[in-house]
Parts: sequence; structure tokens; C-alpha cells
Amino acid sequence: MITQQEREQALEEYLEQVSLLIKKGHPLRKSLEEVLLDEGKKPVHLPFTVEEEKQILRLARGSIWPVKECYRNAAQLAIRAKDLGIEKANYAEGLGISHGVGINFPFEHALLLLNDKPVDLTWRSSKTRPKTPADYLEIARINLGENAYRVLEFSTELVTKLAIAHGSYGPITAIAQGVRT
Repeated sequence: MITQQEREQALEEYLEQVSLLIKKGHPLRKSLEEVLLDEGKKPVHLPFTVEEEKQILRLARGSIWPVKECYRNAAQLAIRAKDLGIEKANYAEGLGISHGVGINFPFEHALLLLNDKPVDLTWRSSKTRPKTPADYLEIARINLGENAYRVLEFSTELVTKLAIAHGSYGPITAIAQGVRT
């Protein structure tokens, strides 16, 4: 069984190696990996509090959070959190590694940060068919324990603006494509 520390170390090593590789070929270019190393956040992997679990249940209620829709899901969760008055909840985007669902290498990903803890309702086994908010809370708990992330946090205002103006949920992708807010 791989520990949380080993997952985080593997992600850190990946970021360092790719950053160095890109720096060799493009010394003036700062890669996403380098930005994540320098400015990215490692979410806190402590268990959710009772209050945080209640907030996740409120956020998950009444919606389906599809697999392979992490940017949409994270944006919708951030917007919903703001609408519900849940503070310290922001959209985050970067790289993650999830051994629990068979992704053994870093992958671009988006999620919600709630009090700096990752709330990831997207990554799950393809066999998992959540139907209730409680099912999604269990997915969030599993992902909190099984995944490692390095992310950049974005305001809900920016995410909302991009979604409305450009039909794009991912700020990093939008910025890379030259979208200006």
C-alpha cells in the first residue's frame, strides 16, 4: 500500500523532473510544472470535520458530478459554495495523482478546496455509480486519503467570468489559449 507521503513525493519528483526537462529546451519559458512547484499549493490531507462534511453534503445535493468532467465539476462546486455562503471554498487546478482509480502518474485535474482540503467528486472507479449526496461524500473522503495534488487556487469570480464569457471552466487552460478576462 502506497502512503500519502509516497504519493506526494512521487508528484513532487515528477514536477521537478519535467520542470528541469522543459527548462533545458526552453530556458526562458516557465512551465506549468515549475509554476506548481514555485507557487502551487499542497492541499491539507486531514480528515473532514463534521461541519465540512455537512457542507460537502449541501454542495453535492441535487446534481450529478460526472467522471471526466473535473473542470466543470470544480467550477460548479465553487459557484455553488459561494451561492450557499460557504466560505473558504475555491476552485483549484493543477496536477494530481490517484492510485485508487488506477492513475499512477500525474494528471491535469481540477477540484474544490474547502478550508485547504481537496474536495474531489470526479475521480472514482468507473464501477462507482453515486446516487446520493452521501455517496459523493464517501468519494470525497476516499479521494482525500488516496490522492495527492499540487494546485493553483482561483477565485470563484474569475471562474464564473470565464464560464460565462468564454464557455471555459479551466483558468489555466484558458490563459494558455490566450483568453483574457
